[in-house]
Amino acid sequence: MTISRATTVSALLASAAAASPIDQAAAQFAPAVPGTMTYSVEGGFAFSHLSSTAFPGGAVPYIPASFDKTGLPAQSSGGSHDGWVGGWYGAFSATRNIDPVNDWRFSAAFYLLGAKTTNSGSATQEFTGLFFDAVNSASFAERNRFALYTADFDFGRSFNAGVFQVRAFSGLRAAYMRDGYDSSLHTEGGDFFNGITIADTFSWGRSSFYGIGPRIGFDYFTGSTIGLVGGLSGAVLGGYREASFTTSLSSATDGTAAPLAVSYRNQNQFSYVANLSGNIGVAWQFAPNGQLVVGYKLDQWWNARSSFDFAGLDRSEDLLIHTAFVRVTVRH
Repeated sequence: MTISRATTVSALLASAAAASPIDQAAAQFAPAVPGTMTYSVEGGFAFSHLSSTAFPGGAVPYIPASFDKTGLPAQSSGGSHDGWVGGWYGAFSATRNIDPVNDWRFSAAFYLLGAKTTNSGSATQEFTGLFFDAVNSASFAERNRFALYTADFDFGRSFNAGVFQVRAFSGLRAAYMRDGYDSSLHTEGGDFFNGITIADTFSWGRSSFYGIGPRIGFDYFTGSTIGLVGGLSGAVLGGYREASFTTSLSSATDGTAAPLAVSYRNQNQFSYVANLSGNIGVAWQFAPNGQLVVGYKLDQWWNARSSFDFAGLDRSEDLLIHTAFVRVTVRH
């Protein structure tokens, strides 16, 4: 039998390509043997629309009126914003293979939002009258904060679906959410008959939710050395929410202080929280057992926060969190 030189060269090239270490590292992680551990660490910058302001008209509506004088147009600065705040995200997971296609995974994550974001505004208004003129003023500052901590445990099964390698999973999600609101309002003003009054109102609300419930989803990979990764999951959690709101008012007229007025309200109840999370990223397999991912994820949480409606506020209870993240995964 005669074999052409071209055929021989082609066969040698194909054999060399099949044995190439680069190509062996190019696919996603090879099927795991029982006891194989896979670790992932990720983190990034998160941002969300936490809440609309409790001062939608800015500081102008809170300028004290002077009944014996005529007010000129008010002058204001700062004021309400649209509620977007930034923060940080971090996560860790550990997966252990029961056999080449079945595994269990534990993961934990956190979001910290709005820790240093403050909305503020001020306004002044000149009043003119028969006996004297006065400039009354008002200023406010407020801050929304939200922290979310999750812990997940699930069982997964991996399989190939065409060009995709998919891991489907189901398990439990536990979550702790801490919500905070603080505001201060300072006013100065008066008239000829009642004198000058300086007043300060401080408000602070606190809310906590503890819950646990079922979670299902899937993760996928497609590509070679460079590929696409992503995932989608959903969870429903039942739990208990504790919320409280405190307001204090201190005032003084012509230097004479009035008694401090403090009010406290609270609302504790069983509640539910629902979550839908999705992510997508570009993966680089830099070693047979190592992968780097740069991606973006969205987390929608329903009924995650207290509206503090029992204290007269009307904040959004749902939350959509955007996150740009970097992930490193190592298997051994």
